[in-house]
Amino acid sequence: MIEFKDLSVHFPTPQGVVRAVEDVSFSVEDGEVFGIVGSSGAGKSTLLRTINGLEKPSSGTVLVNGKSVGDLRSKNLRDLRTGIGMIFQHFNLALGKTVEANVAFPLRVAGKGRGEIRQRVGELLKLVDLEDKKDEYPSRLSGGQKQRVGIARALANDAHILLCDEPTSALDPDTAESILCLLERLSRELHITIVVITHELGVVKRICDRVAVMDRGRLVEIGPTYEVFTRPGEEFTQRLIESDEDFRLPEHETKDFLDRTRGDGYSAHILKLVYTGESATRPILNELSRRFPVEFNIIHGRIEYIQQRPKGTLYISLSGQNADFERALDFISASVQRVEQIA
Repeated sequence: MIEFKDLSVHFPTPQGVVRAVEDVSFSVEDGEVFGIVGSSGAGKSTLLRTINGLEKPSSGTVLVNGKSVGDLRSKNLRDLRTGIGMIFQHFNLALGKTVEANVAFPLRVAGKGRGEIRQRVGELLKLVDLEDKKDEYPSRLSGGQKQRVGIARALANDAHILLCDEPTSALDPDTAESILCLLERLSRELHITIVVITHELGVVKRICDRVAVMDRGRLVEIGPTYEVFTRPGEEFTQRLIESDEDFRLPEHETKDFLDRTRGDGYSAHILKLVYTGESATRPILNELSRRFPVEFNIIHGRIEYIQQRPKGTLYISLSGQNADFERALDFISASVQRVEQIA
């Protein structure tokens, strides 16, 4: 288990103290895939680097399997790091070494014998589907293959924790998906703990069991990924999700609709409906049209899947006599997870 207890990391600069991480407390369970998200400068990378002792706490504690990382020195710190692998956005491979030599490097540093190294490297390359690339150099590999080498190298010493610093940011969408599938499989088959920091919320939605949201060094929100992305409890999280989705209506759509539908005794609004769980696939608008004498029009919509569970977002225009409109709106509000009046 990884535990952060009242953790703060501060850096002195000529302009003043930078509070990169401020009073953060939460834990990551064994075998969990855990995501940490936030905008640039939120403190994600600093927090991640405290797990393997690359950054030291200014106050508070980081515990890995009950050991305080900040208190470890020399051999004890090296032993800890042996069990913690790290993969990077830009791979960090030795360009002058073959795939085999890159993966073997941490084993040689750990003093393993030649036969043991050869066997372990073969196992790892098979695990990441690169057995036929062992004699290639990084310059001849695709981005996805380079990241697979990085993953194999990170696991070389039987790491039980894998730290991932923007692992798919340098990859195209199809290649990124293949890397996420690999990480998901490694978590399941090896029961390793994976901590992912990323600005790509789609990565977290795809593979993370839980997620922490950070802003300016502080922990804003934490919870199961599906719950955080469908029922954000904090305004910052809501803004972050909406910014990532970029799923808003052009202003002219709302103005044109209101100009056409204004009138006494008549209600007309554009609504944003958020569906979750079973409501994402229930024919709610079909029921609406049968039950109430109102008019509606679908303007925009989509369904996405978070941890293989659906979340739907739908923009509709709804209009009708005041009493009918209110009854219809009550029905919609009771049938979906959230309703927002856009205009």
